[in-house]
Amino acid sequence: MHDYFAVAASVQYQPKQNETLEQWQFNVPLSLYLAESLQLDVNMGWTQSDHHLDKMWSLASTYNFNELNKLSLEFYKSDSDSVTSTQLVYHYQIIPEKLSIYTSYGQTLQSKPPSWVGIGLSWASASF
Repeated sequence: MHDYFAVAASVQYQPKQNETLEQWQFNVPLSLYLAESLQLDVNMGWTQSDHHLDKMWSLASTYNFNELNKLSLEFYKSDSDSVTSTQLVYHYQIIPEKLSIYTSYGQTLQSKPPSWVGIGLSWASASF
């Protein structure tokens, strides 16, 4: 993975339905592999809901301890939030390249609102 990078773009659109407002979201993530075990991720995005445009950004670094264990530190903020948040995420690959579990702890840099914890599961299937 050394000396590689990845860039992508995503667009999401939700038309107005019943009580929900029309929404769209656009993201541009970029990943740089600084070393075999160190990755840097940058994401810029925009969300529009009922004529209100909200910009957001995030910056994360991921360190691979080995094939199964990773640790990420992420900073992110959006225009609608008055504070920058940070999140520490531990990744464990239960089945390498297929099934991963994530646990996270997050906190705003200004200590308000309270911190949070999370857990997630990711399944990757073979490409078409």
